[in-house]
Amino acid sequence: MRESLARLGFQESVASEADVAIINSCTVTGKADSKTKRLIRKVKKDNPETKIFVTGCYVVFDDDIETVQKMPEVYKIVPNESKMELPRILGDLYGREGSRPREEEKVSGFDSHTRAFLKIQDGCDRKCSYCKVNLVRGPSRSKEKGKIIDELVQLVDSGYKEVVLTGICLGSWKGEKGEGLSDLLSEVDALGGDFRIRLSSIEPDCIDEGLIDLLAGSKRVCRHLHIPLQSGSDRILKLMNRKY
Repeated sequence: MRESLARLGFQESVASEADVAIINSCTVTGKADSKTKRLIRKVKKDNPETKIFVTGCYVVFDDDIETVQKMPEVYKIVPNESKMELPRILGDLYGREGSRPREEEKVSGFDSHTRAFLKIQDGCDRKCSYCKVNLVRGPSRSKEKGKIIDELVQLVDSGYKEVVLTGICLGSWKGEKGEGLSDLLSEVDALGGDFRIRLSSIEPDCIDEGLIDLLAGSKRVCRHLHIPLQSGSDRILKLMNRKY
């Protein structure tokens, strides 16, 4: 989205000086919803003239959209499924001509980052009692292996030495032929080039012997796992509807 806006001539600015503020919201829990509303109020307080556009996971369900619509600080809501239309909407609003984004547009760079991030999975099939990500992001969906390799090569060619593979539920990635995450990493491990791979957060029940063996023997994949254990109590885990 940032790259699409830049091609239309928009420039990034601090919120207190911006003509437009885009708030890409999160809605894992009720606490995240409250943070979004506080941020909306703060941005408008610091810059009364800014036009605030709200998108992201918080504005998916009708009740939540209605709540945000009642906030006088908000200029416009763009539902999460339409967020990639924001460059077009702003381009039309300010009379900017240029290319429009595609739904699966690749990110070619990460300003102020020494590492790149490559999203390979979206959605979640889990039904944790405290979380509504599975409701707002839909079922688990995996990016095709060929597209992942192509985007990875593009990032490495752009000079990134470390690429972090990310996903809503990263360990749920599945290839077109039923391959799992360790199979994907094996192919990545065999690629040429001077770079390394890091995994973002991964569920403990997604870590199998194949993944452990690959990490132990790989010269490219970082031997590092960020594991959300959530709780050490079986009773609490059961109440949370965690499957381990």
